[in-house]
Amino acid sequence: MGGLVIYRQRGNWDCMLASLATALQRDYGALWSEAFQAKVEANGGTYGDLVTQAWAELNMLKDVDYFQTPVMVKFSHPAFIRAYLDNFGPARVLLQVPSLNDEGKAHLIFYHRGQLYDPSNRKRYETIADLTEIQWVTVFDEKRVP
Repeated sequence: MGGLVIYRQRGNWDCMLASLATALQRDYGALWSEAFQAKVEANGGTYGDLVTQAWAELNMLKDVDYFQTPVMVKFSHPAFIRAYLDNFGPARVLLQVPSLNDEGKAHLIFYHRGQLYDPSNRKRYETIADLTEIQWVTVFDEKRVP
């Protein structure tokens, strides 16, 4: 995945949409219908049933095309975080982390081959050292998802 196209959020509400577009290397506008984007915006983000709807929009099945697990791990040292993430090898990984911009909210970023890609247009995670907590991990099945 050299030369990644990084998709940025279009608002303060669409980190999942932008991170998935980057992970899949598919054009944001072509990937998400305007109607779905409007739902996410009206909801203030991809929470609750909209998470399931987002995956359905992509025709992707949980535990087939991607695997998700809560981890709720707080880290004290960047080397530990790097070791944890390196266990995923070449797989594309989405990480739910605390928002740096909206206290008490979650944020979704993309991790691949040692690099973080944060879609935020405001304050963003730049390096592994910036991570102090990972709440959920989503890993793509690289054999099924191009």
